[in-house]
Amino acid sequence: NQRGAFYVSTIALSDPDGMVHVETRGECWGRVLRKPRGEGGFGYDPLFEIAEYHQTFAEMGAAVKRAISHRARSLRAFLRILDNLVSS
Repeated sequence: NQRGAFYVSTIALSDPDGMVHVETRGECWGRVLRKPRGEGGFGYDPLFEIAEYHQTFAEMGAAVKRAISHRARSLRAFLRILDNLVSS
């Protein structure tokens, strides 16, 4: 029963010529359930249990989901790098 899975989000910053200068990646690890759990979210949210929380995205509150999602993780990393670029 191979049920492990993960979501991935990548954010990149490139110049007009397509040269990528910054690229970040966020991952959210878990497993695909056989039966949906929870009422919130959309898409696969009721079927994807987050490893460290033992809840699906559909069972979590929106604030928690926004804080730990693969998109949030890649965006936080991107903003840290962007802040360093702007500050230097």
